[in-house]
Amino acid sequence: MDPLTAVGLGANILQFVQLAATLVGTAQDIYQSVEGATAHNVDLEAVAETIRSRYRRLQLMAAKRNLNADPDAVPETDKELARLLPDCDVVARQLLAALENVKLKYPNRRRGWGSALQAFRTVWSAAEINALHERLKGCESRVQTALLVCLKEKIDMITEAPHGTQRRDLRVFKDAIIREVQELRTENLDYAFGARLLALTDGALRDHVLGRLRFNHQYDREYKIAEAHAETFRWVFEPPRDPAKPFTNFQDWLKQDSQHVYWITGKAGSGKSTLMKYIVHDRHCDEFLRSWAGPLPLLTTRFYFWNSGSQIQMSQEGLLRSILHEALTKRPDMIPKVLPDLWTAFQTLRFKDSAWLLTDLMIAFDRLVACATENHFKICFFVDGLDEFDGDLEALAILFRKAAKSPNVKACLSSRPWEVFEEAFLTLPSLRLQHLTFFDIRSYVTSHLHGHSGFQGLARREPAFATSLIENIATKASGVFLWVFLTVKSLLIGFTNGDRISDLQGRLDEIPDDLQLFYLKIFDSIDPVYTKHAYQIFHLVEAAEGSLTAMGLYYADQDMDGTQLIKSAQAAKITPLSAQEYSDRYEAINKRLNSRWKGLFEIEAPLSDILGRSGNRKVSYLHRTARDFLRSPEIFTRMKPSIRDTDLQLTLAGSCIFLMK
Repeated sequence: MDPLTAVGLGANILQFVQLAATLVGTAQDIYQSVEGATAHNVDLEAVAETIRSRYRRLQLMAAKRNLNADPDAVPETDKELARLLPDCDVVARQLLAALENVKLKYPNRRRGWGSALQAFRTVWSAAEINALHERLKGCESRVQTALLVCLKEKIDMITEAPHGTQRRDLRVFKDAIIREVQELRTENLDYAFGARLLALTDGALRDHVLGRLRFNHQYDREYKIAEAHAETFRWVFEPPRDPAKPFTNFQDWLKQDSQHVYWITGKAGSGKSTLMKYIVHDRHCDEFLRSWAGPLPLLTTRFYFWNSGSQIQMSQEGLLRSILHEALTKRPDMIPKVLPDLWTAFQTLRFKDSAWLLTDLMIAFDRLVACATENHFKICFFVDGLDEFDGDLEALAILFRKAAKSPNVKACLSSRPWEVFEEAFLTLPSLRLQHLTFFDIRSYVTSHLHGHSGFQGLARREPAFATSLIENIATKASGVFLWVFLTVKSLLIGFTNGDRISDLQGRLDEIPDDLQLFYLKIFDSIDPVYTKHAYQIFHLVEAAEGSLTAMGLYYADQDMDGTQLIKSAQAAKITPLSAQEYSDRYEAINKRLNSRWKGLFEIEAPLSDILGRSGNRKVSYLHRTARDFLRSPEIFTRMKPSIRDTDLQLTLAGSCIFLMK
């Protein structure tokens, strides 16, 4: 049997075993203590049918692969899976017999979950339950080992194949693994059979519904956005001061019941995301919105589109799931109104863990808006980076304009000044950020330069030049905060090196006003010794499609090709890293990344975070504009990879094996 076919069968065996184990484990807990059992109803026939359905599916797969024969008659690699099938048969028969006995003794088809499981005490002894539980634990361990063996065999087959077929095989392998994982999740009854359901109150049901809406890395983008520098952006909650640079009074918009969409726009790198994050988390925003909400409860939600992240972070699905998750977390009593079908499915334990349909999410969003319109609450959506949405931009603008027609709904949106957004929002309340941040930029530059002893000395010796340096930077920036960040970084290096006034002025004069030309200057300044290595890192990051972590890059960035790396990873011992080893590897790859790319790539968290819960942070571009620059045809052509795409994929596969070990 092909290793991928074996993976599919093994995954189904594992799913059946885990389903049985959670049911038996819960019965075991009930046997030992009935405290905490609830009156929530469970359909015993539905439980039995689930067991039958899972086992029939397993039998069908085994029959197709001719594994019901004598285990000695099948290939060596399939024997362990074949030996597991009789154990599954015994378990299925025991569970179904026990359920049937419970139904005969207690004919009420629907019983309290606690009392239903307590009924197992009349048909099973404690010893029988314990023995079955231990048997299932052993089966689970054996099937997990068998799955690892199958995966190793497939990797070996790919690495031994001619290079011409490796790329195709890798893609098939990846797609097949993803498919099996998705199928493994389908109809998953973890919600129905875990010990957590001993306390299946409405609160627990709400948690499960919210868990369905939540997705991995949901708040990664917000975490990555820089905090606003002290003393900056305070003006946004104050009336406009400069008649030459007008903007719609944001405080009034938050407080008043007039037009319900506010558009924040600005050039690339002007700080739109930082401003949005500042607004969302500032107490004045909540205070002014509560004036608008009056006696009604107030809800706010935020979402940051990010087209340098995962697909869901730039999609309509991600937007809607995030909005619904945050809103319903704050008002869980609205879940039955907004997601009635899902709520009913959880109540009756007939939930199937299938992928979200966009139509269902849109219906739920409309219901959320309808709940607001019916005066259950008032809600304000904060959505950043509309230009990073991977879909119909016009439809996205219409979505919020339509929602904001409700007197109880507002939307604060940000984007670059693209034509589609100009047409949608031009007549609405707005501000153009690059026209309003001169004093913010000056404050940022002053604070960062004054923090360096070299500048402090310059300010004492040449106060006029020190002051003019700050003013020149703020003027030359033209409202682009990212340009300021890179410029200040360059000048601080100059102060560290003891640059003279002429050197410092020369540094500033040589920095192009245009951000793209600034990137080109950085790119051209890469040390020739590191050029090839820098390009390899770029292609690894690109091949990983936004999923490469610092430790993942460390293992991928070894001085060997992909095939060699996989063999090295397979030979490595399964040994967890100590805190010191982890720290040493992080420091090494961080220094390597900085020296090769001079800040155009970064690791998302500081060293102080990497040993905690948020440990393995991703390698990412400094900014979306840096990514766009490196992907531009002119620059990408200069970085034409010296290694094949297949070798990149093999290298990343080897890195994954190291990380698992």
